[in-house]
Amino acid sequence: MRRRLAASPRPCTASASAAAIAAHGVRVMRVGLLYPMDPSDLRELADGVDEVLVVEEKRPFVERFLKEALFDAPVRPRVLGKTDEQGRPLVPAHGALSVDDLVPLLAARIGVEPEMFARPTHRPPRRSITVAQAAGLAALVEPDQ
Repeated sequence: MRRRLAASPRPCTASASAAAIAAHGVRVMRVGLLYPMDPSDLRELADGVDEVLVVEEKRPFVERFLKEALFDAPVRPRVLGKTDEQGRPLVPAHGALSVDDLVPLLAARIGVEPEMFARPTHRPPRRSITVAQAAGLAALVEPDQ
């Protein structure tokens, strides 16, 4: 069985899922610095896989670097990112990506149920406070409510 691959410049937030992901033949690469990117690292990572799924926010920089690095390789995996094999949108190109965006996408690509991935614990939303409250001066500058 050939392996699959997910390349992501974003940190993996669900570390409990790392073992589950690896068990399904997925390698994960976190790209910290886009340029200069060593093409040999990309070729080594993509060696022996069927598919590369590049997950990046907004524009497809890593996806383009990877396609260029693999251009003359004798055996090239399919490179997917902003679009799938048929040119349909795959990874959203607008806004910040969340775990909720990526879990169904990755689960569908490797053929498993999304519930297989452990979900990170979510922190409660932060409560908004005024500058005066943060400085401990609220009683002096804010009227009683």
